[in-house]
Amino acid sequence: AIGSGVVPFDNLVFREITDDEIKSFDNIRQGIDWGYGVDPVSFGRWHYDKTRRRLYALDERFGVKISNRELAEWINARNYHDVVTTADNAEPKSDIDYQTDADGNPRAKLEEKDNHSIDQCRYALESDMDRSGVSFKK
Repeated sequence: AIGSGVVPFDNLVFREITDDEIKSFDNIRQGIDWGYGVDPVSFGRWHYDKTRRRLYALDERFGVKISNRELAEWINARNYHDVVTTADNAEPKSDIDYQTDADGNPRAKLEEKDNHSIDQCRYALESDMDRSGVSFKK
């Protein structure tokens, strides 16, 4: 539950994914939501079963003050360079353009909060999403 008690994902199943299942996964997706300092970076590795419309969370790297080099080394150490990783284009640690509070302390640019894992998942599955937009039959 968040904020006012709303549960945004009420169909989650928490269980261990077996090695046999992982060996059969053939639709791996990866995403990154950049962050640094007070804003965490989130990397996710997923399997999307289109037939059953199920998404499996395979691995995640999440935290603050993780450099690009550190994240790249972590990804390479796990051999996750086998598929394309889709990321957002706003990478604040390279542009050093944080808003600050009244005391001069850095804060996240946007007022969004705790949505980094959701964002990197959305980036990872971007190519699977319907992009048809709104249409009207004539």
